[in-house]
Amino acid sequence: MCSKKTFELRFQADVGMIAIVMRAVGDYCKEMGAKAPIISEICSSVGEAVENAIHFAYPTGGDDREIRIKLQMLEGKMLKAAIKDKGVGIEDVKKAQRMLYTTSTKPCSAGTGFSVMKAFATRMDVKSSLGDGTTVTLWFDLDKKQSWLDDDEDRVGWEEAEGNE
Repeated sequence: MCSKKTFELRFQADVGMIAIVMRAVGDYCKEMGAKAPIISEICSSVGEAVENAIHFAYPTGGDDREIRIKLQMLEGKMLKAAIKDKGVGIEDVKKAQRMLYTTSTKPCSAGTGFSVMKAFATRMDVKSSLGDGTTVTLWFDLDKKQSWLDDDEDRVGWEEAEGNE
């Protein structure tokens, strides 16, 4: 932790850390004045970036698997989130960002991580180097007038969903 507007986390790449990281990110965003729907979007995006790093950056495991997150408030209520690993890197960043693309052979890997990040972030940048790791940088407008989660038109209410069982 550096100052009121900058927050840094460093932790071992382990699935058990995702919820802890998302909680810390959410608390920071709340302190910076973000509303609940925006916080949810930020936590979802950062959580996807962390999950991608855990599963893809360090496929062989090991004790030196580290992920770093730096959150920084910029001018105009813009939040910058950088998620960095020192893993294997991404061979083709553009291809990796395609919807449903995955290099995983596991059936639970849907290839939607970057799509989720893009959907919620104002801007996304991915830099990667084979053998040196990947940095995913996301920007979020904390003053955004409407969250994706505010859009009732595309969501089904519980009452409607229960009727379709």
